[in-house]
Amino acid sequence: MADAEERRQSARRAIERLRDTVRARIERHPQGHLLERQKGAVQLEVSVPIGGSGPIDDNLVELEEQIDAKIDLLLARRAAMRPGHVYCLRSQSTDSEHSRPRDPRHVFYGYGPTGLPQYRDFAQWLLESGDERVDRLYAGDRRTVARVVAGRTLVQDLLPAFKDHTADFRIHGQVVAGWFRLPNADRGTSLTALTFQVVSTPGQGRRRRLVFNVLGSGPDGEPLERVYERMERVPWRDYVQWAQATLEQIEASQERKDANPDRLSRRIEGLLLNVARRLERDERASQRRTRHAEQRHRKGDRPTPMAMADLARAKNESIFADRRHDTLIVLGDRGRTHVFSLDGKLVTSIRYTPEAIDRKLERRHWLPADLDAIQALRLNVGEPVEEAESQTSPDDAPKDTSQHPSP
Repeated sequence: MADAEERRQSARRAIERLRDTVRARIERHPQGHLLERQKGAVQLEVSVPIGGSGPIDDNLVELEEQIDAKIDLLLARRAAMRPGHVYCLRSQSTDSEHSRPRDPRHVFYGYGPTGLPQYRDFAQWLLESGDERVDRLYAGDRRTVARVVAGRTLVQDLLPAFKDHTADFRIHGQVVAGWFRLPNADRGTSLTALTFQVVSTPGQGRRRRLVFNVLGSGPDGEPLERVYERMERVPWRDYVQWAQATLEQIEASQERKDANPDRLSRRIEGLLLNVARRLERDERASQRRTRHAEQRHRKGDRPTPMAMADLARAKNESIFADRRHDTLIVLGDRGRTHVFSLDGKLVTSIRYTPEAIDRKLERRHWLPADLDAIQALRLNVGEPVEEAESQTSPDDAPKDTSQHPSP
């Protein structure tokens, strides 16, 4: 009985970790807010090698791709559209090449006469609209500006024949905002503008399904999904979660006998104004945090010397590889975490809680680094390998078996 219970608990822990992995992928998805309040499950096929050391890494890659595909399918079903894309009224599809902007500074401007989605540089739009806040975009601190646009403005240029198509996909209003500083593939940051839309598709009876859609492109026109994987903190995540939860309440109110279309429009307008205020307020708070970091830098509390010191003291089992970003992770005291590129350049330093570190390890975001990679890192930063190297290899390092609830 004891052996059977132990096997059951071992299987339970494996499923819990897989569940946490799925939840983490949803959390990091640009449209994940559409699923976080939903019940249900995803069906996965897991290949488990028996005997010897099977191709675990190949299985992990296949499993991650399968999870991403299942999440995309769930999002499409939940939204009755392609999340992150705007509906092309001309082709009556969200798969059109025009369904999202290709330039990271462009926002959705509205539909052309024949239903083709149009985009405009965010700063140029503000300038043409006579919005005096455009100067903020180019000031020293480059503060974020958010602007609410009514849904009727976005369809005002449509020819009558194409206005009929808005019954299947309707934009009730949107917030256009910029600039956001998003990480690019070169470890730098790029200025980006985003469009936050309240859209609806037909539901049951008079009820329309309301969705909060995040529209935009990352640096070099790449999908937002890839950018999210590089971000430690998504500034607007809490706001889109709040907006989607509010829309679900508004959606449910449509079934009331006294439901008033004008009242629904006012509630959506209020929601968009609230999101715009929160986006601008959050950016001001971010600027204050940035100024505080610069003050610490001027006082000499810089991360680079500390990172070098932590690397010199680190044993091999405290150095991990982040295969998603091709970086090496060095853990110091009190949660200090230093991210190095493979050629020895310091990417960033951050402080994690013990729980956050454990989650990274449990979800296999960080894996034990190869001894060759560790030696190369020490040599690249000028550390003598003979003195800094631990006698314990990564393969002999103790495995973390502690359990933590999902965040």
